Amino acid sequence: MDKPKNRPYTPIAQALHWLIALLIVVQFVLAKMAAPLPLGVRKLVLLAEHKSFGMTVLMMTPPMSLAAVPLQWPSSLSLFGSLG
Repeated sequence: MDKPKNRPYTPIAQALHWLIALLIVVQFVLAKMAAPLPLGVRKLVLLAEHKSFGMTVLMMTPPMSLAAVPLQWPSSLSLFGSLG
């Protein structure tokens, strides 16, 4: 049995991965900044930004997953077998 080729992720998948990682770090920073503040305009602005970045991460996850999928399926994973 042949050993599967070690395929690196595409540059788009790598860029999306690091962008999402950066946004998650921003999420933690915004949450840490907002936590000790009393309820007021400043806290609400930080929490609104926190939610905005969270929705961005949520919306970027499916495209990142699709970018990581190889363009061709290996023949061993064919759903329909050999059609001729």
